[in-house]
Amino acid sequence: MQSRRIASTPLDGLIAVGRASDRDFAQLSAYAAAHPELGEGIERLFAEPVATRDGNRIDWYAEGSGRCVAADTLDATRQGDVLMRVDRMLSAIRREGERLTAAGDPLGSLLTVASETPTPLDRYVYVQEGASDGSADMPVVVCWGYAQDWAHRTGAAPQILVARPDPTPPPVAPVPAATFATVPAVAPAQGLRWWWPLWLLLALILLGIAWMLLRACGMGLPGDATHGWRYCRPPTEALAGDIERGRRLDDIARQLELQLVQNRLTCVANTPPPLPKDRWLGKDLSILAGCWSLGRDTQSLVVDENGKQQQCTVRAGTICFSADGSGTREQTTECGSERFSTCKADIKARFNDAGALETEQPDTKCDPPTITWLSAPNRLTCKRVDDAGALCKDGVNFEHEFRRKAKE
Repeated sequence: MQSRRIASTPLDGLIAVGRASDRDFAQLSAYAAAHPELGEGIERLFAEPVATRDGNRIDWYAEGSGRCVAADTLDATRQGDVLMRVDRMLSAIRREGERLTAAGDPLGSLLTVASETPTPLDRYVYVQEGASDGSADMPVVVCWGYAQDWAHRTGAAPQILVARPDPTPPPVAPVPAATFATVPAVAPAQGLRWWWPLWLLLALILLGIAWMLLRACGMGLPGDATHGWRYCRPPTEALAGDIERGRRLDDIARQLELQLVQNRLTCVANTPPPLPKDRWLGKDLSILAGCWSLGRDTQSLVVDENGKQQQCTVRAGTICFSADGSGTREQTTECGSERFSTCKADIKARFNDAGALETEQPDTKCDPPTITWLSAPNRLTCKRVDDAGALCKDGVNFEHEFRRKAKE
């Protein structure tokens, strides 16, 4: 069934729950489809997550052709029914995960993580209307396996809470009238005599600071022959040299900025085009046009024709496709600075019924001819991982990364 994107959520403020393997959508969907007793529509409850290339957002895909609307846009009655249904199914998934975990089944952590969603729930639930199977209000949950990242939202520094003061003043003990009668009438005058030297000292300090600033500006008393702490203008030649040096630095900065822009444009031009999901699902072979890297460079022990054993580098394979899926696969082995062998094979690609990419290599020729291709049967089965590439298994069930090569 065709799937389509229903939402795109930023990861800012969210944190993944559990390990990456605990958010395996394929395993989760298979388990939900095999256990309909967990709730009606459980097999379509979870949207499929697809990370964007920059890693800052996740696109969520759901099957079906009906219109999808956010649960928080529904009227109160429909929204309450949908959220109650989702809550029941998530609770059933959580209980099943706890049961499997207690039994030692690793799928328990998968179900437990899937039952986790950020809050409030109505922001992460969509309703698929007019589904092809005739069902109504089919809920779909996005952002499952994530929770709010409260630690980063509030900041790493501890928050200090200050108690609010009690508005009721403490009771004041009554003072006998005789106490006031014993206070001397000259008490205010004594306080003034104590503070006036401090005020005078502060005034003298401020006057001293002001005088130093005025002398720094080239001002002095009439007839003052001293030049201490005077502001001195730099010589005209030194000032001109500083101006010229500043101009040269500005020119260098502009040249570096121009080089940076040119390097960025070169990087953008050499960035390989993505592997879009919709065209992969549509079995469009033209998205393969160009050259791809298969696997990575590895080290291997090779015995030459003289019986000498040496350490060699098996370079990552290269597959170049045309728009119709036909192409050529090449594998090179190098020993030191010399090439040991190069094997080439014609290749043909197609999409199978399950949506996976398959390739066939009927014949492989190597140079020198004494080299034998040891990857028989020469077949690859590739499943898309993200926009950057896929993961391929060969005939002996060994996995290789399938990535588009940058333009040279």
